[in-house]
Amino acid sequence: MAILLSAMFISGCASKEESTSQQLTEWRIAPSTTAVTPGLMALAVTDADETVAGTEYPTSAWIDAIVPGTVLGNLVDNGIYDDLFEPDNDGVKNEYFGDNLSRIPAEDFDHQWWYSTDFKLPQSAAGKRITLTFKGISYSGDIYVNGTKVVNKYNNITDEDYLRNGPTMINPDDSVADNESEAAGSLKGVTDFETYKSQFIGSMRTYDIDITDLVKTGSATNNIKVKVTKPVYRDDLTYYWVDWNPQPADAMMGLTGDVFVQISGNTRLANPAVSSKVSKDHTGAQLNLFVDASNFTSSGDKGTLKAVIKDPDGTIVATVTKEGVEVPADAYNHEIALFASDHPELNLANPRLWWPHLSGDQPLYTVDYEFSTDGVVSDRLHHRFGIREVTAEVNVSPYANNYNDTIATNHLSNMLQIYVNHRPVLLKGGGYCPTDLLLRHDQRANEAVVDYVKYMGMNMIRDEGKFFDNHLLELMDENGIMLMTGWCCCDRWQSPGEYSKAERFVAFESLYAQLRNARKYASMFLWFNGSDEPPSIVRQGVNGQNVEQKYLEIQSELRWLDMGVNCNNGSAKVATLTGITGGMHMDASYDSQSPTWFYAEPKGMYGFISEGGGGGSIPVQETMRRMLPEANLWPYNASENYNVWNYHTSRGSFNNLGQHTLFIDGSYGPSATFDEFVTRAQVFQYELQRAQFEALNVNRFRNTSGFINWMLNNAWPIMFWNQFDYYLNPNGTTFGARKGNEPVHIMYNVFQKSVHVVNNTFSEYPGAIATMSVYDIDGNLIGNPLEKTINIGSDGASAPVEYPVSGINRKGAKTVGLVKNQSGDHEPYKIEYYGKITDAYGVTDLWDNEAIQASLTKPTSDVYFIRLELKDAAGKVLSINSYAVPMRNDVARASHAWNRSGTFQVGDLTQLNHLPEVELKLSSAGKKSVDNKNVLTYRVENPSGSIAYAVELKAYTGSDRKMLVAPVFYGDNLFTLFPGEVRDIEISYSKSDLKGDAFVTVSCYNNVIKGADNRAATNIYGGIPVDGTKNLARGKTVIGGTNPANITTVTENGLLQASNGKTFIDSDMHSFATLTPEEGSFVVDLESVQGFDRIMLRWNRMNNLRGRPDHVKVEVSDNNTDYTVVAEYDNSKSGSIMTNIVLPAQAKGRYVRITPTGLLKEAPAVGMSGRLSSGGVSGQSVSGIDKADAPTAFTISAIEVYSF
Repeated sequence: MAILLSAMFISGCASKEESTSQQLTEWRIAPSTTAVTPGLMALAVTDADETVAGTEYPTSAWIDAIVPGTVLGNLVDNGIYDDLFEPDNDGVKNEYFGDNLSRIPAEDFDHQWWYSTDFKLPQSAAGKRITLTFKGISYSGDIYVNGTKVVNKYNNITDEDYLRNGPTMINPDDSVADNESEAAGSLKGVTDFETYKSQFIGSMRTYDIDITDLVKTGSATNNIKVKVTKPVYRDDLTYYWVDWNPQPADAMMGLTGDVFVQISGNTRLANPAVSSKVSKDHTGAQLNLFVDASNFTSSGDKGTLKAVIKDPDGTIVATVTKEGVEVPADAYNHEIALFASDHPELNLANPRLWWPHLSGDQPLYTVDYEFSTDGVVSDRLHHRFGIREVTAEVNVSPYANNYNDTIATNHLSNMLQIYVNHRPVLLKGGGYCPTDLLLRHDQRANEAVVDYVKYMGMNMIRDEGKFFDNHLLELMDENGIMLMTGWCCCDRWQSPGEYSKAERFVAFESLYAQLRNARKYASMFLWFNGSDEPPSIVRQGVNGQNVEQKYLEIQSELRWLDMGVNCNNGSAKVATLTGITGGMHMDASYDSQSPTWFYAEPKGMYGFISEGGGGGSIPVQETMRRMLPEANLWPYNASENYNVWNYHTSRGSFNNLGQHTLFIDGSYGPSATFDEFVTRAQVFQYELQRAQFEALNVNRFRNTSGFINWMLNNAWPIMFWNQFDYYLNPNGTTFGARKGNEPVHIMYNVFQKSVHVVNNTFSEYPGAIATMSVYDIDGNLIGNPLEKTINIGSDGASAPVEYPVSGINRKGAKTVGLVKNQSGDHEPYKIEYYGKITDAYGVTDLWDNEAIQASLTKPTSDVYFIRLELKDAAGKVLSINSYAVPMRNDVARASHAWNRSGTFQVGDLTQLNHLPEVELKLSSAGKKSVDNKNVLTYRVENPSGSIAYAVELKAYTGSDRKMLVAPVFYGDNLFTLFPGEVRDIEISYSKSDLKGDAFVTVSCYNNVIKGADNRAATNIYGGIPVDGTKNLARGKTVIGGTNPANITTVTENGLLQASNGKTFIDSDMHSFATLTPEEGSFVVDLESVQGFDRIMLRWNRMNNLRGRPDHVKVEVSDNNTDYTVVAEYDNSKSGSIMTNIVLPAQAKGRYVRITPTGLLKEAPAVGMSGRLSSGGVSGQSVSGIDKADAPTAFTISAIEVYSF
């Protein structure tokens, strides 16, 4: 295939030369030596490299490939493995269905792979410089141009002194060792500097090659071939999926970055950047412009650099010319700086400032550079930028610090506060994952990522070491989505103390490449030098210090701290180089939590959480059916189904849905069908996400400053760590996040039971009216509605004051990095630490729990509803928000660990299961076209006298209701409709996804669960004091099994945490007992004959669902000898860890005997093809899910017995 580089002319006088750049995307690939798949073995290239590299070597039979991408991604797209794949439920071959991914043989990638492409250059390119650029090779490659092997001549580091660039900031006398650990990956044994600096090694690097003397112009065809060697997964400085995803069979080998050919004169321009200094009153901005010039000739070049700046409307606002610019011979990325202090034109009056989403607009300026020598243009470069200034300080969260008078250096309550244009910003986002496991690029997915981030009211994403797609960054610039990025965790990037010389070289060159690329985007604001640890953490020794210092020096060379912020790492661990943390932590757990946890746990939603929260996120059932075979859809926790589902979770500590299911089953009750379970999952996920963001928002600035939900999206279809699914469908997670982050939001604090308004914008709302109403489960108003007129202030905060009143860590400036002054010297860069913000201006308190309770005129039901509404002074609705509130609330803080936290008690929302079905009315209320989107309006009405809970609209591509429109954006979803209430809901989607109108349906929780048992809806929690209970079994003696007391005992800490949350506690789910089939039964002694109507049994332990039974028999006795069966419960069809038995009539007795039967069988391994990293980290690096052994005993955490 031949690609003709068509010249792109820039208007100007005829004497000026043209500048051309063309991306090379169409290639062919073939394995070298051998492969195990027959179709690939037939293509295996066994000829000598010199022969294959020749321009006449035949490649027509090779496999078509798209670059950027991986070898495996291209093979899958060409159907190479279709014969191995099981068809999905519609008969389509899909690599991500079931365990198909694991069927791809890793042996196909044990040898190198060849890439080849042809291209032509226009005749006008004769006499000019031709540059070939690779923006990433995974992991190393031999490159040939027209048969000639080329070397990597141009690097940022040019001599061996990079090993020690100067004294460390700690001890200038320490020596640096030339380490080479067993985990050195591909670079093990590579020690000669001249050898490895001339090679193409490293996925994150940029390689520029002058190929002028090797190519032909005109009609001649030129050829490029690359022989790629795959990385050692986890042990090379490359891509690594950590515990997010399974390891791909090829370890993500290939040409993973863009490839360009560029035509220029002797001087080529690249890597533009703009730093802005904005006046505090926003009336002026000083711009400093930076651009790199390279001269790939043996003679120096001297010329004129011209920069023309245009505002977002295209009007020229500044023209700067710098004459006599010298670019030395063989110069590579030689910086040319244009400072506002030297060029008054760069001092702009009344600039249009760039803001994060919800804080303001995102106007983008442009600068066009032109370098000319003797009146002839050598190169041109276009750069789009935003005028914004980002600064930072580190304050303290008093709540997270337990209100101590002192603050420890490494405490997680130290929180980084970001300011944009001198205004504090609460940063909210998700952990970004490239949108495809095989690194296939998709602009539609990029657009969906940005649209969903905005839809959910967030303003940031975190990219952990993937640096996937500049098209995404361009969209983030346009939409105000800020980016923090840096190196990955848990792989070779996290072991700088063990780096060999060659690895340090690759790491430093990678930083030059990635930061140069990222800094040109307005959205880019923070760089991590480490993810989970700083490079200079104690265990990394002096070598780690040296690496971190070199990172700081490179950042100074690239002017990074003039444009953004650096952070030594995302945890609360201390960098020995600087003696400080980065002002973030990752102790907020990574698994699902109950709603009150986000308010109650000081280690949770407080400070700046660089990653946490999230947990399970089960997609809508339409996506589930695209992931799992129909035969394995239900029940989850049964035989082989268990691991068929778990294959589509994460890895390591997160390879099942244990904690997630505990909350779903425990709170809402067992599900009889797949649809019931998925519906309950959506409701729980909504509540989880809403609670975590409401907790974040209401505590803004004073106790919280930023949060990254783990994660935002997935690289393949899974049920963990996402806020929308792989197929771009939203779910309860999406809608809950959106609700909790409304621009102006009225909310109920589910922990302190109070109502607040949060303003996430810089606008003010004087004279707004807030109302609150309370309803029982039957839809009856049970209180006097509350109303209050308020003046809502704009988002903002007071200036920080001194936090500690004692101790050594006083408020003051600390060195966090280095900056280069105009003389070219590095100087310390400092920011303020250990302050405290006392006032958050965008938060308004409305009613506390006492006021709410005083408004009630009737008792609440076991589940009651709160409806909140906020209108502006003109009567426009700003926010509607409603809550299903359990009388028995969840009680958090039973334990805390990095991966998940234990819960004493889940809330009892089972009364929702008896909401009667309602016939909702759905009608079209209008449609319009807005830009490239269709916008439909649907009216939803609840004409009944009952509450319609979790009303869900779905937009399908057709009336067969098989395929959802995706991505799709609902004005609201999973909302509650009260009796007689009508809501108009907008639904928008891209015309490219569906030209016409979507087929829209409506349902609700009531209509899926179909509950109507009035006896089961009987209230059991009325009138219980905070420290009381109506659980007849609490504290009673239990006989049988091992540790039976754990089933009914409630600890003092559990009582305390319940009291703190203004609720009561019936049982402690955090401790458990076991019972073997041979031991038979548990017997609870109620101490006297008692009448009881309901029994709840909780068959769980933390993150382990495997102790539940298939059947449960309940018997009652007065004398512990003669028993009568009162219930035979079949759990085999639901597989639930929660047994909820409502007896048809009251039973009486002193002794209650519980007999479980039917232990689970072994769950076979799924997708275990033995692919571990060479370091042998079996949890994070496995391709599949190992078998789950058959349990030998039942596990139970609570027995609850209630009387109606």
